[in-house]
Amino acid sequence: MKMEITEKRTNNLLLKAYSDSEWDQVDFAILKITGEYLHQLKKIYDAMLTLPDLQWIGDLSLWIGDVSFHSNSDETIPFEILEEIEQESPGYSYIRELNRSKLPEPEQQLSGYETVLDKYGNLYLRAGAKHTGERYWTNSFNIYSLLGNDSGEDEMKQQVDICAKLTFEADASLDNEYIFHKLKQHILDSMILLNHRNEYSFVECNFISTRAEADIYDTENLYRTRYFAFGTILVDMLEQKDMEGAKLALLQGDGDIYKFEGDLDSLIDSANGWNYYIELSKHQYEELSGL
Repeated sequence: MKMEITEKRTNNLLLKAYSDSEWDQVDFAILKITGEYLHQLKKIYDAMLTLPDLQWIGDLSLWIGDVSFHSNSDETIPFEILEEIEQESPGYSYIRELNRSKLPEPEQQLSGYETVLDKYGNLYLRAGAKHTGERYWTNSFNIYSLLGNDSGEDEMKQQVDICAKLTFEADASLDNEYIFHKLKQHILDSMILLNHRNEYSFVECNFISTRAEADIYDTENLYRTRYFAFGTILVDMLEQKDMEGAKLALLQGDGDIYKFEGDLDSLIDSANGWNYYIELSKHQYEELSGL
């Protein structure tokens, strides 16, 4: 039985597959795509992105996904195509409708089929042998390519804009480790989608993008003005929406406000020495700066 690759979107996705089984060889998997599956994926991923402290969230295991694992022992598909799927974007190929039950299957009975989704929008499918616990899984691909829209790219452009305004150049750093952590965390939370194709640096304790990288997207208003408040008491008052308390904190020297217009060194200097920060609206900044 030969498999037919197509450029058109179909309900059948061909993926590279792997296993640590001593009994079975698997080479590819076929994922059945349905509207309900896509709807569930997007709904769960959108909810995932709203979670606080997203950088500490690991993979989510979802009990959804109609996937089957197969051997290519009868060369149903050229091995070269499976290698391309494994190595190149988007990480899958569409195939025409076929009867999966006629393809070579694992000897062991599989169970516990899951879709595993991470905070970058990458997902893969996996299952386990019911009696031995051996594992079967696919290569990963990204949710936005599967949904077939550019919303991820658009959001990435917006997040690069955010990053560019708060990114510290190359070897610049803050003396105050806590402020360094808080500003970095703010950027990482905002930029969570940027790495979904592994094209940009996104590792612990490193900032994600430089202005030069952000310019790739030709983002509008790259250096628009932003406003910040620093200091424990001042930030507490602002979080409680107590403007009178915030004004008093400023007058007593328990905080500082800063207008950021693209001068990163100045932002770093302003942040040094304070334990907390919060971003202000223009109106809040003007009200506080009018003291």
